[in-house]
Amino acid sequence: SSDLYWEPARRQLAGGTRFLKTLVEYDRDNIPAAVVERAHAFLERAGGDFVPDKIRTVNRACEGLCVWVRSMLLYDRVVKEVRPKREALPAAE
Repeated sequence: SSDLYWEPARRQLAGGTRFLKTLVEYDRDNIPAAVVERAHAFLERAGGDFVPDKIRTVNRACEGLCVWVRSMLLYDRVVKEVRPKREALPAAE
């Protein structure tokens, strides 16, 4: 239920600029596997409800957070595909 995440989210958002700073400075190149797994599990449970178009109808700030979460997961997937190729490139040259 939403009670499981609303109260912790409300406390985080109450931090205002501190919360925004943590998003901006997040180490996207080293997202822990456990965080990625939990985020994917959340998206799976949410079904098609945690998408920017639907979230926008509830709250614009949450829409931005939804976009950020989805972007971080996409970035993580791409980095994991590209990093081994980038590391192998010098040996191939």
